[in-house]
Amino acid sequence: MWAIGRHPVTQSLHLDQASVATAPSGKIVVNEFDQSNVSNIFAVGDCAEGIPELTPVAVQAGKFLADRLFAGSSKVSLSLLISNHEQTTNKHTKSS
Repeated sequence: MWAIGRHPVTQSLHLDQASVATAPSGKIVVNEFDQSNVSNIFAVGDCAEGIPELTPVAVQAGKFLADRLFAGSSKVSLSLLISNHEQTTNKHTKSS
């Protein structure tokens, strides 16, 4: 089963009142650190602009963000997240 075409539900957050930049889609514009244009506001998953709408990517991005914020870890590459997801998917597909 594929879950694609998700829409961010960010309207009720009133991001404009916090001066958070959003894309026309309503997604939050983030940098490579998942940080918005407001230094203490971050976004991962389906509400982040330019990020694949894949649950494993969102989960891993959340873990990496928590590590960066609370454990002093360095940045993570989105390509690494996607690569890990593809390796896991291929592993499970081959073993089925």
